[in-house]
Parts: sequence; structure tokens; C-alpha cells
Amino acid sequence: MGESIQQALTRVRPPRVKITYDVETGGAMEKLELPFIVGIFADLTGDRDPEVEPTPVKARKLVDIDRDNFDDVLESCAPRAKLSDVPNVLPNKTGNLSGAIQFHKFDDFEPMAVIKAVPDLAEIYAERGRIRAFQAKSEASDGLAKIADMAVSFEPKLKDDGTPDGTVGDDVRTELAAAFPGDKPETWGDAADADTVKDILDSMLRGDDRADAAKLKAAKEMIGQFVKDVLTGIADSNKLVAGKLMDQRVCQIDRAIGRQLDLILHSQGFQVMEGTWRGMHYLVFNTETSKT
Repeated sequence: MGESIQQALTRVRPPRVKITYDVETGGAMEKLELPFIVGIFADLTGDRDPEVEPTPVKARKLVDIDRDNFDDVLESCAPRAKLSDVPNVLPNKTGNLSGAIQFHKFDDFEPMAVIKAVPDLAEIYAERGRIRAFQAKSEASDGLAKIADMAVSFEPKLKDDGTPDGTVGDDVRTELAAAFPGDKPETWGDAADADTVKDILDSMLRGDDRADAAKLKAAKEMIGQFVKDVLTGIADSNKLVAGKLMDQRVCQIDRAIGRQLDLILHSQGFQVMEGTWRGMHYLVFNTETSKT
């Protein structure tokens, strides 16, 4: 029985690209395989910065890319995703986000990197960090935990004669609210050391830490965040301890971050850039590359 057309083609024309050429090396013939070069043309920049003049097409040159210089090539392309079409759904915000995300390395497409790259998200994430830091300090210090629980307590306080005299947390809340007014962390670091503030700092800082200006400022910012996010507007029917209230606040922040992040990650500009560069990453890191 004769060969089929498919069998003949397989024998005569193997199903792969393999280009070779013969070279002469001292009288001996040696067969070498030519390198297989792939050139990719793609929009690797996305929402280009309008203030940056693009290079004319005819002046552009092919760039070698491999595993070692992937991030360098990515940064040189300046990929960018604008945020002006993304609704701002964070608490007390309206309209759309502003600006754009500039990607400098492949890891910049990760959710945490996106949070840090968007100012509004970075701000609320920093608030979360200060609340958690204050909570960790209170869990490690009985003295601090006692003051924090007193600040959120509305248990009635009685005079010596048994008549009502407000609540056990009134004085602490009043003093902390006066020491940490407003909602700007940059002002909390300069808070005066009132009696309650001094007691809290003594519980948070040890030894020479109190003399360290940076650590003292960070500690006051933690206290200020606790005042803003937990004490401000607290209901007089509250029965929870400070730790539970801080957990609730962190959950609220996480939900807000999650909603905003979801809109960013699913925006057209971000998805185009992420899909393009993830595809490029897969190709480069699953291909053996060499200049020889």
C-alpha cells in the first residue's frame, strides 16, 4: 500500500521549524542551527502620560527581553492605567478617582501594590495599620488595655452618696478628644502630654523609646487613630470592650478597601495592562532565551 499524503509530508517536510546552515571549521563541515527569533509588537504602555511625547514609530527599535531584564524593560515602557473612569466608593468620598497607576515592575500588578499606589486607598490602609498597631500594644500591656476599655465604657459612675455622676469613661474620652482633635495624623504627633496621654505613652513605650522622637510621634498617631475611629461618635449604649470595637472598625475598613480595589482591578485600563504584561511574563519565563 502506498503512502498517504499526510505520511509523505511528514517524511519530506517535518512539522517543525528548524533552520540550519553549514559552516567550515578548519576543513571540517559543521551543521549549526540558526536561532529562532520572535518579535512582538504590542501596546505595552496603555494610558500614556499626555505630558510625555511618544517616540515616533519609525524611530523605535526592538528590545531584547529575558528573565533577567524583564522588570527593566517593563519600567522603560512606562505602562500606565488611568483611574479617572473608576468610581470612588470609599467612605465620605464622591465622584471618581484621580490620577493613574504607574507600573515599575511586574509585582506592581499585585493587589497590595495597587493599594499602596492609589493615594486614597493608601491613606485608609495606613489608618488600618495604626488601629492594628494600637490594638497589638493594648494586648501586650494590661495598663494600656485598662485605659482603652475605660475610654469606651459607659458604666454609670456614682458619687460617695450614691447619686449618679456620669460614666466611668467620661473623663478619659474628654481628655483624649481634646488632645487629638481633627482627623489629620500629621497633627496628632504634636499632641500635648495630658495625664491620660502620658499614662498611655508610658504603657506603649519602654525606656529610651520615650526619648526617640520618631517612636513617640508614631505612638501618638496610633492614639489619635483610636480616638478618631473608635471614640468619636461611639454610642452611649456600647457594651463592647475596646478590642472588639477595634476589630469592628478594621472589618469596616477591609470591606471599604475591598470594594474600591475590586473596581480598580476590573477597570478596562488596568485589565488591558495586566493581561498584556502577564501574557508577556508567561512567554518570557517559559521560553529558553540566549544571545548565543
